[in-house]
Parts: sequence; C-alpha cells; structure tokens
Amino acid sequence: MTGRRIRIIEHKPEKSFSERLEDRAGALLKNARNRDTSDPVVKIVERDLALAMSHIRSVRRVHEQLRRDLTRVECYIETEIIQRGPRIPVYVDRRIGERDMLRARLLTIGQERRRLALAETEKMQALHDRLQMLMNRSMSLGDH
Repeated sequence: MTGRRIRIIEHKPEKSFSERLEDRAGALLKNARNRDTSDPVVKIVERDLALAMSHIRSVRRVHEQLRRDLTRVECYIETEIIQRGPRIPVYVDRRIGERDMLRARLLTIGQERRRLALAETEKMQALHDRLQMLMNRSMSLGDH
C-alpha cells in the first residue's frame, strides 16, 4: 500500500494597490538615503515623499487607536448587557429597558465605526494619490 501525501497550500492574500505603492515608496526612500544627490528638486521631492509616508503612518495610528477605543466600549456595553440578563426565577424583567438602551448604544457605536472607516478610507485615498504623484515625479527626475 503506497502512502499518499497531502499537500496543504496556504493562500497568501495578494497585496492591495495601496500596500504595493507604499512598499515602492519606502524602497525609493531607502535608495534615496543611500545615494547622495545635489539636485535641490530631487531633494524636495524625496522630502515630500517622506512626509507623505509619515502622514500615512500617523493616520493609520490614529484610526487604529479609535478602533481599539470603540472595541473597548463595545466590550464594556456587552458585559453590562450580560450582567443585566434575567435571573432565575424570573417573574418580571425590570432590566429590559436598560438592556434595550445598551443595545441602542451598541448600534450607535457600529454607526460611528462605519463613519470612521469611511473617513479613514477617504484620507488614505488622498494620501495614496499624493504619494503616487510624488513617486512619478521622483522617477521622472531620476531619469534625467
């Protein structure tokens, strides 16, 4: 009897356009640090690239902190809902109003989470557009 081998293939998610763009900008900045240029226009473009990358990192940090804060509040509210659950024996549930109020707060947090995600997407799109423009400018200057 011959043994069969099972091959497990892991699916590695493909990088998004914005991730590839940031990787290319990082590599471009790394190469810029290694070479010395006296062209002031190239230096200005490289500095703008570095600032755009820094801005992208700071926007990510701010939104990550906001997501963590919303998750913390959601966990707190879920805990409050669980603690207000009916106790056995239940004759009259006096805490139904409190649970409904807490669920309404969870819905509000969900709406806020979606609003923040949309705001982050819009900010990142503008930053990635600027990063792409700066990279194109840098590459065109480097060809001369």
